[in-house]
Amino acid sequence: PAGLLKIALSDTFSTDPRCKVTEIFRQFYQQAPDVELKVEVEHMTVMEKLVLNNEVDIAIIPYHRQFEGLDYIHLFTDVNYIYCGHEHPLFNLPEAEITEDIINSSKLVHAGLKPHEEVYHQLAHMNLAASSYHYESRIALLMSGFFISFLPEQVALPYVKRGQLKSIARQLKSFRLGVAVISKKSAQPNRARDLFLETIRSIHADTEIAPPY
Repeated sequence: PAGLLKIALSDTFSTDPRCKVTEIFRQFYQQAPDVELKVEVEHMTVMEKLVLNNEVDIAIIPYHRQFEGLDYIHLFTDVNYIYCGHEHPLFNLPEAEITEDIINSSKLVHAGLKPHEEVYHQLAHMNLAASSYHYESRIALLMSGFFISFLPEQVALPYVKRGQLKSIARQLKSFRLGVAVISKKSAQPNRARDLFLETIRSIHADTEIAPPY
């Protein structure tokens, strides 16, 4: 195959080892060295539309429902917990003393998206004080010591290990979010796209396959 293959990724997925993007690119290029890849980082909310409108061939997205016109390859499920920075008053408060009222009154950084049902129930009574779609800027706000925020456990883990972030109220609030590769069901034949999807299925053949939805 040759030609242009357009791929979109959500925030952090290009470097998330669970996505295995590096392995996918390596195996794909070994078989299709003449394909030109165009890879962009896009908002979760627009990537489904980009694929449906044939502006992007393949996207890797967090998802909470499935569109009729898209094919999904489920990769893994993220569990999102609440985190605070080491300067935040809740960082050193014993877990047993952290109540739902305390969590709900704390300033929350949220993603700025229309939440799906599970997330809506978590956010309904919380103090939505700031919004940031990208995880890096959300983490910077957490580091200021003024905010709490939901983050995927694996995204937060390096900061937790360094003592910069801490998960709190794990028993009170959390939600799951699937991660999938999407492509358009009715798209025109495209050898490069089909090979890329075959490569993804091959590399992820031994990983979690049961989607959360």
